[in-house]
Amino acid sequence: MNNAKYASWFSFAAGTLLITMLAISLKAGVTQQEFEFVKPAAVYRDGLLHFATPLRMILSFDNLFIVAYVLGTFFFCRVLREANSDGSLLKATLTMVISGGLLDLAENLHILAMLSGAEQGILPTDNQIVLQATCSAVKWHLAYAAFLVIGVAMRPRSGVEKLFAFSLIALQMPIGILVYTVSGKELSQVLQVARYANLLAGFFLIAWLTGRMSARQKLRFKDQSNG
Repeated sequence: MNNAKYASWFSFAAGTLLITMLAISLKAGVTQQEFEFVKPAAVYRDGLLHFATPLRMILSFDNLFIVAYVLGTFFFCRVLREANSDGSLLKATLTMVISGGLLDLAENLHILAMLSGAEQGILPTDNQIVLQATCSAVKWHLAYAAFLVIGVAMRPRSGVEKLFAFSLIALQMPIGILVYTVSGKELSQVLQVARYANLLAGFFLIAWLTGRMSARQKLRFKDQSNG
């Protein structure tokens, strides 16, 4: 199996789905992340109802994104294992990514359930909103940890790979943690944009790196066949 090819395909799909969700968000003026933080129940409900259509669209694409990023990470870990990266670290990465993916899916379905309830006149409870925010934060922190471990497990050779590994270890986790710990909504929103940009760049970079690996594998296979 050409793991590099599948890693490239699914990572590119994940990046494309992120761009699609971003386009919907920019047009509608709302992101899913608006519903990942604690708000008064009435404000939360009003947001659900006001942005019901674009929110459903975003969550539909996000459910596809979950599948793409889990599979992309799975095949990327197999590529790294073929390059003699530490297998135990890669297993830890997959455990965290799969756990985060399940939480991500539960989060999306919970938002949809609250939206359906709001449309029927059922106000989201404070406990539901706090649970939503907590599950979202845990999901993100699992993702930060998983990609930090990938950065540690990598054996970068080129300058691009070294820069990528550095960003996974030293940038994405601190930025992501600060989203939840800084005081001030405005600064948190700036960090959310930085987190999103880092995620988007990361998936396309994985797609590019593994795409090159896949092309080299095909070339070697062709040379061996001709030989």
